[in-house]
Amino acid sequence: MVNKHKLVDYILLALFTISFLSSLGLSLDVSSKFCLTSTCDIVSSSSYSSTLGIKNSYWGIAVFALLSILTLWHILEPHHHKNKLIRTGVVIGSIISMYFIFLQVFIIRAFCSYCLIVDISMILALILLFLEWRYGHGWKGS
Repeated sequence: MVNKHKLVDYILLALFTISFLSSLGLSLDVSSKFCLTSTCDIVSSSSYSSTLGIKNSYWGIAVFALLSILTLWHILEPHHHKNKLIRTGVVIGSIISMYFIFLQVFIIRAFCSYCLIVDISMILALILLFLEWRYGHGWKGS
């Protein structure tokens, strides 16, 4: 049986993997062919689609690959430093995701389904960590 802290890590790994695959799809421009909305191209061609001259999807590939590897490593060899790095990544990523959702709703006024998958995954990860902290007494360094 998997303890509840390991279960949280497995769910985080799944969310990071989904976000990695969505970022990969965005970087390969798969989103324009398989977009669930008709406005993916508007979002991906907006001035907000890159940060520091690098496409946001490339940032996503790097960040979610790193978080996935770190989480898998933590599942195999738990350590409180890895745990804190993962949780910090989720908090920072969730803030960025909320900003990207804000941009899509209020500034760009268009939606990218793959972008929303990444953003919602990060917000779900934050909610999961909050619930773990609140009810499971996690974050103490599993």
